[in-house]
Amino acid sequence: MISILMTCLLLLHSVSAEASPISSCTIIDSSGEYQLTKNLVSSSTICIDIKADNVILDCQNYAIKGIHIYGSSGIQIKRSSPTNTTIEIKNCIIRESYYGIYLKNANNNTLDYNTIIGNIEGIKISSSSNNRVLNNNISANILGGVWLEQNSNNNIFFSNTLESNKGYGMWLFFTSKNNLIYNNFFNNLKNAFDQDSNFWNTTNHTGTNIIGGSNIGGNYFSDYTGTDNNGDGFGESPYYISFGSNKDNLPLAIPEVPTIFLSIGVMFLSLLRMKRASK
Repeated sequence: MISILMTCLLLLHSVSAEASPISSCTIIDSSGEYQLTKNLVSSSTICIDIKADNVILDCQNYAIKGIHIYGSSGIQIKRSSPTNTTIEIKNCIIRESYYGIYLKNANNNTLDYNTIIGNIEGIKISSSSNNRVLNNNISANILGGVWLEQNSNNNIFFSNTLESNKGYGMWLFFTSKNNLIYNNFFNNLKNAFDQDSNFWNTTNHTGTNIIGGSNIGGNYFSDYTGTDNNGDGFGESPYYISFGSNKDNLPLAIPEVPTIFLSIGVMFLSLLRMKRASK
């Protein structure tokens, strides 16, 4: 029995020891798994500079607070030429840097379940392709939430919340093509800007969307003026993306409430009020 217990303890120790702890701003120059163990406050331009490939960084919901100096980043993945870096950054709270997360010449990465708040630019993706950005909260960034530029192609953005960003929630500049953006929540000063050929909805399929509906297709835009008359969760008219000719053909919308249900609701509230008044 004792030997079995010791074996279990050793196994648990080996599992917990797999991830290297990070307790200060640093350069990651070896492949492997890393975990933040405390909140970090940066005094330099780059807090966590990931120079190795094949890295998993789990911030465990600890925060990285940077400095608003041009070019500074909470987390940076930067290469001199396009590289399949294959890095996952998750569960990070990144605030008050110039770039919250900056990707340059970095392909095949995943950014998931991060909170990017109060930076100058939330996520900057430059010359980087085939990345996945999902389930992030990208809010209150000064110049915008997500920027794509310089041949950043074939990236996928889904199930992100982009709100209260000044400028645009998402910018896609010339020569960034074939990016897929769907099931995101946009509620910003201006929501979306696109100068090239990109896709703003996927094929309609069953699943819980970002506003709680039962179908997944396009995105929710706070300034969408169309209506959902047939109750399928999508507006009847497209949402047109600023600047170019792109559009979301399946914008998420809250179904119109039929007048009869409004009348029943009003009647019910009136009866309830009368019943309470009679007591």
